[in-house]
Amino acid sequence: MKRYFLFLFFLFCTSALKTNAQTDTAFWFVAPEVWAGHSDSPIYLRFASFDNPATISITQPANAGFPQQTVSLNANDAQSINLTNWLDIIENKPVNQILNYGIYISSTAPITAYYEEASTNNPDLISLKGKNALGTEFYTPFQNLLNSQYSQSKAGIDIVATEDNTYIEITPTQNLIGYTANTTMSINLNRGQTYSLRSASTLSYLRPSGTYISSDKPIAVTISDDSVNGISYYGGNNYDLLADQIIPVNKMGQEYIGIKGQLTLDDKIYITASEDNTIITSGDNILSVINAGESYELSLPNNAIYFSTSKPVIALHMTGYGSEICGAILPSINCTGSQNVSFIRSLNNPFFKLNILVKSGAEDDFLFNGDPNLITAENFSDVPNTNGEWKFASISNPSYVQILQNSNIVNNLDFFHVGIIMGRQSSSRYGYFSNYNTFSHEITSSSDSYCEGESLILSGENFPNLDFNWSGPNGFTANGNDYNFGSISQADSGIYVLTGDIGDCQVRSDTFHLSVSNLDDASFSVESFCQGSTNSATITGLNGGVFSLVNSLDVTTINPFNGELSNTTIGANYQIMYQTNGDCPNSDTQNLSVLPFEDASFTIDNFCYGSTNNAVITGVSAGQFSLTSNPNGALIDNISGELSNTTPGSIYTVEYTTPGSLSSCSSSSEQNVEVYSIPNNPNTTNLYEYCAGETINTINVLPQEQNSTIQWYSDIALSNLIIQSEAYQIPYSIGTTIVYVTETSENNCVSNPTPISQIINPLPNIYAGNDTVVCFGESIILNGSGGLNYFWNNGVQNNIPLTLEVGQYEFIVTADNINNCFNQDTIEVIIHANPNAYAGANANVCGLEYQLQANDNGNFGFWSSNNATVTSISSPTTNIINEYYGVNSFTWTETNGFGCESNSSVSINFLEQPNINILNDTTYGCEDESVFIEGGSTNASSFLWTTSGTGTFQNQNLALTEYMFSNEDLNNQIINIYLRAQLKDCYSSDTSLIILNKKPQVDIFSDETLCFADSNINLNIITKGISPLSYELELNDEIILSFSSMSEGQHSLLISDLGYYRISNLKDAFCYGENSEKFNLILRNNPQAEFTLYPRETSINEPTIYVNDQSLFANYYEWSFGDGTDLHFDMDTEHDYENAGNYNIKLVVDDEFGCTDSITKQVIIHPNFELFIPNSFTPDGDRINDTFGCKGYGISTYTISILNRWGELVFNSNDINIEWDGNNSINGVYAYRIDIVDMIGKSHYFEGEISLLR
Repeated sequence: MKRYFLFLFFLFCTSALKTNAQTDTAFWFVAPEVWAGHSDSPIYLRFASFDNPATISITQPANAGFPQQTVSLNANDAQSINLTNWLDIIENKPVNQILNYGIYISSTAPITAYYEEASTNNPDLISLKGKNALGTEFYTPFQNLLNSQYSQSKAGIDIVATEDNTYIEITPTQNLIGYTANTTMSINLNRGQTYSLRSASTLSYLRPSGTYISSDKPIAVTISDDSVNGISYYGGNNYDLLADQIIPVNKMGQEYIGIKGQLTLDDKIYITASEDNTIITSGDNILSVINAGESYELSLPNNAIYFSTSKPVIALHMTGYGSEICGAILPSINCTGSQNVSFIRSLNNPFFKLNILVKSGAEDDFLFNGDPNLITAENFSDVPNTNGEWKFASISNPSYVQILQNSNIVNNLDFFHVGIIMGRQSSSRYGYFSNYNTFSHEITSSSDSYCEGESLILSGENFPNLDFNWSGPNGFTANGNDYNFGSISQADSGIYVLTGDIGDCQVRSDTFHLSVSNLDDASFSVESFCQGSTNSATITGLNGGVFSLVNSLDVTTINPFNGELSNTTIGANYQIMYQTNGDCPNSDTQNLSVLPFEDASFTIDNFCYGSTNNAVITGVSAGQFSLTSNPNGALIDNISGELSNTTPGSIYTVEYTTPGSLSSCSSSSEQNVEVYSIPNNPNTTNLYEYCAGETINTINVLPQEQNSTIQWYSDIALSNLIIQSEAYQIPYSIGTTIVYVTETSENNCVSNPTPISQIINPLPNIYAGNDTVVCFGESIILNGSGGLNYFWNNGVQNNIPLTLEVGQYEFIVTADNINNCFNQDTIEVIIHANPNAYAGANANVCGLEYQLQANDNGNFGFWSSNNATVTSISSPTTNIINEYYGVNSFTWTETNGFGCESNSSVSINFLEQPNINILNDTTYGCEDESVFIEGGSTNASSFLWTTSGTGTFQNQNLALTEYMFSNEDLNNQIINIYLRAQLKDCYSSDTSLIILNKKPQVDIFSDETLCFADSNINLNIITKGISPLSYELELNDEIILSFSSMSEGQHSLLISDLGYYRISNLKDAFCYGENSEKFNLILRNNPQAEFTLYPRETSINEPTIYVNDQSLFANYYEWSFGDGTDLHFDMDTEHDYENAGNYNIKLVVDDEFGCTDSITKQVIIHPNFELFIPNSFTPDGDRINDTFGCKGYGISTYTISILNRWGELVFNSNDINIEWDGNNSINGVYAYRIDIVDMIGKSHYFEGEISLLR
């Protein structure tokens, strides 16, 4: 439920109470760990009620080990509960673990609640903000002025989930324990589970301010700053806790007023932005522009300050008492506040101040516990820079605020904000009772779902001066707190919006989704039925209703759940009612009757498979046929009853069902139908084939079934019966004759015809060829014709050449045709002997001349050759002259008396000196590479490589060889290579040079370091090799630059991209080199310069400034103090100023890599405070000593008051330059009081007398 809780602002900084209380009935909270070494107990929950009593339950939903606590409050009551016994399962520790320590508080009536760590020296209070603490997006604010005193007391962030399966992401702005800055981490929490994060450092500027937290379901977040050391800024000797439950981004505001506490110096307000480009303004001054997650420190030196922002921010106010600090989240003042506040003062402290903030005009309308005379208009002053719109009051030590009592403040005229400051020398506390949310409307009704015809009143929650403007569907508009619809219909369904403002404050609208439902659909269907059958109704509307009989006069009953009738009477009429029981009940009725049965008789005959079988209807027509017994998937025509897709030999049950009518009931009857099997085709051979002249056989066919007969037909149509017999001989006829055989069963079912073919094929006409005479060695081919396949005697193959021995032969060929019919023929063959020719043995000769010597057998003969001169062609012995070196063939041919011829050949190899040539006179080789050398010869038969070096050859006897040189060869650089070639018994050789080169080398490096502020560094490349050189520069294995025509030596270039650099593809004039080692360019982290200085402001009387280095990663320090003096180089140092002024102190730091950083802070040296006060003046118009005034320097604020002897004020001023002129005053002695605050904040006052003389 949305309620209008205006901003009740309680600034509460005491040892008793620090509460940013939000009135609510449910609160989620996780308590931070406070280091026990500096006190962390006792711990309390404190509650205050309003006009109604409340019962409060305290649980840990994720921890069954925590006992439920119950607190009962009367109306306007206050109670506390001590939880110290369970401190170890309430404080959220250890860090970085999922814990079950979330606290859930529920109440039967609105209350305020806060958690108090009530130790003596390190206390604080955390106000519980109810639903205003819950959200899905947060930025964490922290102070960055003061360090934590102890290493165990680091700033913390604690998270609690309100629902199961909550996914949370955290992006810290500084290093946390276990997590790195600016790296997003994630966790998953269930309802009531918690998670704790802690800063990795106790240093103030490393607080995780601006850490971003997001979740997919509502969570609550607590921040804490344990044992904060205020000595460096506020003096004293105090270490104090600062903690609060923060608000999500959607509850942040843009206007704030801070009211100063009671610290010795200025309060601090830390403003953290939720969006980029957030402008912070106070008065007419733009203070800063910050981005999301960044913070700005705003000083609060005086009583109150107003500031605004261009976009929503969260503001953490650090205040306190003396030097005891505390802090809390400021609420926005824009359209927030309360008219009724209750709070508790838990302890009696020496200091108590009540601060109240209200708009002008309502400052005289306050009631404290019902008394109008305790808080009055005289207590209020204007808030600076608000043009009188806001008033504030600071009431010190009001006696009417009692210890552990419910203090109630009411203003019936306007909304207000209240703050409380309480403190003592050892501690302080701080908190607010405020609604952090802006005003919003709330629409209430008894329900959001209605039925047509019901009544509806919409109401808006009422507040003073609140407008009510209603709008809705169909142009609906109305005004006023309530709107009465009267009877509603579906046309009223839709979204209704309530708007309206309170003065200049915009009140957030509320919406109401009105759903008007139709009456339940009570429709159903039921049909008239036949006696003995069922009649269940079919509900077509809303299920779950009840059936009943409306007009039953007999013993008929009805099933209330399905509408089925029992004990009915044929011919009777009944009326049935169906009533729904849904959200909008309704009813409907239907009529039905009990009907007689129709005649369903029919006939159908058995039939042979494949024929038709229509049924004949003898009863009521227009019905439908179906199969009730269907053993193998037959089909039936539902109109004619014809069966199809039947199986021979099967019996089917056919059912005929009449159509039924309004006055009669459908009935059915059944008959069995047998499908006779068709005899199988006669089992016989289908083809009888003969060659001409073979005997024709009689064909016998036996029936497949008993009592069947066999028929023979001459045509496929079975129209010409040849014979009915089991045996039949087809007549002889060259060619093909076909007859058809059938079998007829005793049921007169005829089989399909079986065709039988008789083929009589003619014989082939075979011819073996003409008789043949040949010489020995000549091949003959026996090639028969007239057939398909040929088979010769003696293993001879048809049309295949064969060679026979000398003699006379007879060959017979047998062949078939395509019909496998055979015939044969004969041929005679004679073979004559050949002469025996011999040309002599092969020989190798040197030169081109030779004598051939063949055998002389007395036959005619002759020599033949190419490219040679033969002296006697017809003589077995003859001289020859060859025309070339090499092998030549010479043939001697003889012919005998039968004309048979033979020849013999001899090969003569005419040898010459081999030619040889190494293709390259000079060959270049590279280190770690192979050297290949190739020789050439047109006639050499073998090769042999040798060397003057000490290397070896691969393939030493081939024309192309690989020379594997030795280290000695590489050092000698030049060696000789020899190649010898052989042709038969002749040899020759050639010589060449090999020049060997070492591979080029490269190295890359840099003597420089890349820091954040640097743009690039020099990369040095050193090469060694034979010019020209070329290479490529890679970055992360990708080529970025190519170099060519380079000389050996050093080359440098500028680089800035991060990654691994390498030189690749190195090549000089002859050889390739290896890639360089990789050079890794990394970005070195700059050192982070930081230092503290104390004091930030002082006077020339105390000119010593102490600076302490707080830098990270630094090992060199250089201090300059802005006054022209020498530099200092110590880590920590001090400096004395000789003159007053504003000086910039600059620290420059370096790290081990030469990276640098600097930071500058300003110190203010005020002049000495001095004041001259005269003791008389003479206002006589002579321009000498005519006025009374003071002179001095080192003055920040100045106030003078002058009284006459009757105690009347005659003059006062806040400006030292405005002097008293004594006008309208008589001569005499006057008393003065002068109040001074010097430039370092010290107060001085002077009292005395001044004489006015004329």
